[in-house]
Amino acid sequence: MSRSEEVSVKEIALVISDDAETVAGIKQAFAMSLPQMQVRTAGSKQDIANLVIILCPQIIILDLYMQNIDGFELLRTIRQHTSSPVITMSYARDESTLVDVLNLGADGHMTKPLRLLELIARVRACLRRSYPTGNLQSRRSKNNNVSNTAVTRPCRGKPGCRGFSGITTGLDMLTSPSRVLQPWA
Repeated sequence: MSRSEEVSVKEIALVISDDAETVAGIKQAFAMSLPQMQVRTAGSKQDIANLVIILCPQIIILDLYMQNIDGFELLRTIRQHTSSPVITMSYARDESTLVDVLNLGADGHMTKPLRLLELIARVRACLRRSYPTGNLQSRRSKNNNVSNTAVTRPCRGKPGCRGFSGITTGLDMLTSPSRVLQPWA
């Protein structure tokens, strides 16, 4: 790969939600306050498979109540495979929802409609705890460049990611809370 083919890879914030208005607000807040982060979105099971598994984002913002996706099961599955910080969001205001998501491994929870300045402050706090040197690159490989023909980065072998081997294995179970999720091999 020649130097002209190399491009710098931005750090990734993954927003998993099917609420277009909320996603638009989050993108705008990141663009203004955290321009060094690329915001990627996922709203379907296949999007989630492709983005969580392949991109290994530095932070994940997860909507708990999406159509056809159980956010609680998705959080449990994400937690089995990555240590990236996760902030959940929902319209639920009850204490039991907050306790449940924290017990499942979320790093924080916000009630919708989101207060975007608070979200950005929470994201910064999560990143400070996850990357204490202040350098988001510190958990990545030494080579911070990729070919501009590559759209994604493999997660396998990256600190913070435990390496998914199957892209769709287990994802069909996300919408069926009565089924027990098995870790991906």
